[in-house]
Order: sequence, then C-alpha cells, then structure tokens
Amino acid sequence: MGAIKKTLATVAATGMMLTGGVVAAGPAAAAAPAIETEEVTAQAYPWLDRSHMTSTTSQQTPRNLPYGSASVQVRTGIHSDGSRYGWARALNANTNHILRFEIDTDGDRVWDLAATKNIDGNTQWTNGYATSSSSNRAFRACVMRSISGCGTASQVVAVTDWW
Repeated sequence: MGAIKKTLATVAATGMMLTGGVVAAGPAAAAAPAIETEEVTAQAYPWLDRSHMTSTTSQQTPRNLPYGSASVQVRTGIHSDGSRYGWARALNANTNHILRFEIDTDGDRVWDLAATKNIDGNTQWTNGYATSSSSNRAFRACVMRSISGCGTASQVVAVTDWW
C-alpha cells in the first residue's frame, strides 16, 4: 500500500505518468516503482509501444548479460520514423520474474524513467524509449523477483551495466 501511495504522490507532484508499463518518476530520490498497464498512445513520445520493437531495423544488442540459461539485454533498433529506440529484452527468463528497463535522463546513472513487463514466456521485451546523442541519457535492463529498481540487490536476479 505504501508503494501505491508513493506512486500516486509522485504522479500528483510531477503530473507525469504514461500508460504501457511506464511511469515517469520525479527526482531520483523520490523514484517510484513502475506500474504495468495495457497500452501506450502515440502521443507518449519519446516512448514507443512494445509492439513496435520487433519491427525495428538495424537492431543491436549493446548490453547482454547471461545468467544461468537466461539472458537480459539492452536492445536498440531504428523505427520506421527514422528514430533509434532502446528497450529491454529477456531470453529464457523465469516466468515468475519481472523485466525492467531503466532510463537515466540527467547523467547521474540513477533511473529517472522505467518500463516493466511481467515475464510470461521465453522472450519478453518492454516498451522502447528514444535514444539520444547526449551522454546524459543511458539505458540499463534487469530481471527482478518483484517490482523494485534495478539497484535493489535483494530483488534483482540480473542487471546490465548502463549503456
């Protein structure tokens, strides 16, 4: 219940919440857990709905972390609009876990935005977020036992380095 109140307080204070498993938190110190919902609207730019990730071109995997027989990755690809997006992908992960994609927007390497996806099959991926030439923007991916940040050691199964 405390996490819900904290999330609602953050949303009320910042006025920033998107659908599609995406919550934009306020300052890093007040980071709220992401909430999974059903869809992202086209107006959610720079977020892109997960259904578009597999149709991107020039896909790359700048971060790949094998653990056991599974792997967590940061992936990138070019959308049909010409923009490059990043997203998290899990391969062969436990179906009781959660995939999380964290975005740092201000260069402090603490998440500012995040997308989550319940793992319910062999290959899962999150919504995507537009890349940037700015060194302030960075991505990382993790697989967790329950919703928390990728920096919560007790809940994280595997976490990539920032990219």
